[in-house]
Amino acid sequence: GAQNSQVSSTCIHCNTILSNAVIPELLKHCQHCEYAERKDPYNYRFVCFLCAYHTLVKTNMMSHVLCHLGINPHSCPYCAYSSKRKDRLDLHMKSKHWSQLQRKQVADSVA
Repeated sequence: GAQNSQVSSTCIHCNTILSNAVIPELLKHCQHCEYAERKDPYNYRFVCFLCAYHTLVKTNMMSHVLCHLGINPHSCPYCAYSSKRKDRLDLHMKSKHWSQLQRKQVADSVA
Protein backbone atom coordinates (compact mmCIF):
# COMPACT_ATOMS: atom_id res chain seq x y z
CA GLY A 1 0.00 0.00 0.00
CA ALA A 2 0.89 3.66 -0.22
CA GLN A 3 3.24 4.89 2.46
CA ASN A 4 3.77 8.45 1.28
CA SER A 5 3.04 9.90 4.74
CA GLN A 6 6.03 8.07 6.19
CA VAL A 7 9.58 9.39 5.92
CA SER A 8 11.14 5.95 6.21
CA SER A 9 10.46 2.26 5.63
CA THR A 10 11.95 -0.84 7.21
CA CYS A 11 13.28 -3.57 4.93
CA ILE A 12 11.33 -6.80 5.53
CA HIS A 13 14.45 -8.84 4.77
CA CYS A 14 17.09 -7.23 7.01
CA ASN A 15 15.21 -4.69 9.19
CA THR A 16 17.34 -1.80 7.88
CA ILE A 17 15.54 1.55 8.17
CA LEU A 18 15.55 3.27 4.77
CA SER A 19 14.72 6.89 3.91
CA ASN A 20 11.75 7.15 1.53
CA ALA A 21 13.15 10.44 0.21
CA VAL A 22 16.18 8.98 -1.57
CA ILE A 23 14.85 6.74 -4.36
CA PRO A 24 18.33 5.79 -5.73
CA GLU A 25 19.31 4.49 -2.27
CA LEU A 26 16.09 2.45 -2.06
CA LEU A 27 16.84 0.90 -5.46
CA LYS A 28 20.43 0.17 -4.43
CA HIS A 29 19.12 -1.61 -1.33
CA CYS A 30 16.69 -3.63 -3.50
CA GLN A 31 19.65 -4.76 -5.58
CA HIS A 32 22.16 -5.45 -2.82
CA CYS A 33 20.28 -6.48 0.36
CA GLU A 34 22.17 -9.58 1.50
CA TYR A 35 19.16 -10.99 3.36
CA ALA A 36 16.68 -10.89 0.47
CA GLU A 37 16.14 -14.39 -0.91
CA ARG A 38 17.31 -14.58 -4.53
CA LYS A 39 16.27 -17.93 -5.96
CA ASP A 40 17.92 -17.05 -9.24
CA PRO A 41 20.33 -14.11 -9.62
CA TYR A 42 19.04 -13.27 -13.11
CA ASN A 43 15.34 -12.83 -12.30
CA TYR A 44 15.98 -11.69 -8.74
CA ARG A 45 18.42 -8.87 -9.54
CA PHE A 46 16.13 -6.47 -7.64
CA VAL A 47 14.02 -7.66 -4.69
CA CYS A 48 11.53 -5.24 -3.12
CA PHE A 49 12.31 -4.18 0.45
CA LEU A 50 8.59 -4.18 1.37
CA CYS A 51 7.14 -7.27 -0.35
CA ALA A 52 8.04 -10.37 -2.37
CA TYR A 53 8.13 -8.57 -5.76
CA HIS A 54 11.32 -9.14 -7.76
CA THR A 55 12.54 -8.20 -11.23
CA LEU A 56 15.57 -8.10 -13.47
CA VAL A 57 14.81 -4.55 -14.69
CA LYS A 58 15.71 -1.46 -12.63
CA THR A 59 12.95 0.73 -14.11
CA ASN A 60 10.35 -1.91 -13.21
CA MET A 61 11.58 -1.87 -9.62
CA MET A 62 11.54 1.92 -9.58
CA SER A 63 7.89 1.98 -10.72
CA HIS A 64 7.08 -0.66 -8.11
CA VAL A 65 8.79 1.27 -5.29
CA LEU A 66 7.02 4.50 -6.33
CA CYS A 67 3.71 2.62 -5.99
CA HIS A 68 4.59 1.63 -2.42
CA LEU A 69 5.46 5.26 -1.66
CA GLY A 70 2.28 6.59 -3.27
CA ILE A 71 4.20 8.69 -5.79
CA ASN A 72 2.62 9.36 -9.18
CA PRO A 73 5.42 10.74 -11.37
CA HIS A 74 3.35 11.25 -14.55
CA SER A 75 1.13 14.37 -14.37
CA CYS A 76 -1.44 15.65 -16.84
CA PRO A 77 -0.62 19.16 -18.10
CA TYR A 78 -4.35 19.93 -18.52
CA CYS A 79 -5.84 18.86 -15.14
CA ALA A 80 -4.94 17.46 -11.72
CA TYR A 81 -4.74 13.82 -12.90
CA SER A 82 -1.51 11.94 -12.21
CA SER A 83 -0.50 8.32 -12.65
CA LYS A 84 2.20 5.90 -11.67
CA ARG A 85 2.40 4.77 -15.30
CA LYS A 86 3.00 6.87 -18.43
CA ASP A 87 0.79 4.63 -20.59
CA ARG A 88 -2.16 5.36 -18.28
CA LEU A 89 -1.46 9.10 -18.49
CA ASP A 90 -1.40 8.81 -22.30
CA LEU A 91 -4.80 7.03 -22.25
CA HIS A 92 -6.20 9.68 -19.90
CA MET A 93 -5.02 12.51 -22.14
CA LYS A 94 -6.48 10.88 -25.27
CA SER A 95 -9.84 10.20 -23.62
CA LYS A 96 -10.23 13.45 -21.63
CA HIS A 97 -8.19 16.05 -23.52
CA TRP A 98 -8.32 14.97 -27.17
CA SER A 99 -9.29 18.43 -28.49
CA GLN A 100 -6.50 20.12 -26.50
CA LEU A 101 -3.99 17.59 -27.84
CA GLN A 102 -5.16 18.25 -31.41
CA ARG A 103 -4.81 22.04 -30.96
CA LYS A 104 -1.31 21.61 -29.51
CA GLN A 105 -0.32 19.35 -32.42
CA VAL A 106 -1.52 21.96 -34.94
CA ALA A 107 0.25 24.78 -33.06
CA ASP A 108 3.47 22.76 -32.90
CA SER A 109 3.37 22.02 -36.64
CA VAL A 110 2.90 25.71 -37.50
CA ALA A 111 5.70 26.92 -35.22
